[in-house]
Parts: sequence; C-alpha cells; structure tokens
Amino acid sequence: MGMCKLTGRILVVVGIGFFIRDIIIWAGSGLLVLSSAGEIWYSVNKESLLLAEAAIARHIPIIGPELWHPVISTILTAPIFLVILLPGLLIIFIIYKLK
Repeated sequence: MGMCKLTGRILVVVGIGFFIRDIIIWAGSGLLVLSSAGEIWYSVNKESLLLAEAAIARHIPIIGPELWHPVISTILTAPIFLVILLPGLLIIFIIYKLK
C-alpha cells in the first residue's frame, strides 16, 4: 500500500513538472504548445518507440495492430503532463478510498 501511494505521488509530481516545463516554454516563446507523450518518448529514445510499435503489433495476438493505432497512438498524442498526472491521481484516489 505504501509503495502504491509513493508511486502515485511521484507520478503527480512528475506530471506537474512537465506542465511547468510547458508553461516556461510558453512564457519564453509566447506560443502554448503542450508536449505530447510520443514527442517526449521520441526525443528520449526514438528506437524504443519504433520497436514498441512493431513488438506490440507482432507479439500480441489478434489485437496487436488494433491496440497500437487507436489506443496507444491516442495516448501518445495526448499531453505528457496528463498522461503521467492522471494515473498518479487515480492511484492516490484509489488508495485513500481503500483506507
């Protein structure tokens, strides 16, 4: 239970950090562009992003290709701060509801 709470808190802090990063970029450029999860993943390690798509399509029977394009690709186009922040908030909410 304690590890889940810690994980949720870390995700929330990292999500807020990415939001602050986008706000700082906005303040400097005057143009608000929220960084997507896929964009950040690509900038960190583009080979693993391309490998993940191929691996999911090839190794998950029946639904692999359909799983990548409507589901995972949608998540990858979402703002990174939401992709990280929302699961963290969900974990924290569930932990406190279980108490």
